[in-house]
Amino acid sequence: NPIVVDGPPERETLLPLDAIEDAMVAIGESPQRSIDPGRYICNNVMYNNIQSMALRGRAGFIHLPYTTWFDDSARAKWGTVVLAAVQATVDAP
Repeated sequence: NPIVVDGPPERETLLPLDAIEDAMVAIGESPQRSIDPGRYICNNVMYNNIQSMALRGRAGFIHLPYTTWFDDSARAKWGTVVLAAVQATVDAP
């Protein structure tokens, strides 16, 4: 089923992927690009996020590993990852 009637079947990220990837590598991560944001909730969030932001700025979707609990070291690590991605997005031309 389409997410938006008469809308395109998919929307591409508006994020500066090269800049984000460089930032991830710089902090020791190994990012993996995907053209599939996931099913149902993730897909709908990305599609609608990009639709609403297309004329106003950058929008996309970054998956973190699924878990039900983060200990302090995992929380610090993923906080660093998210901060680096956001900073790369802000700094990119």
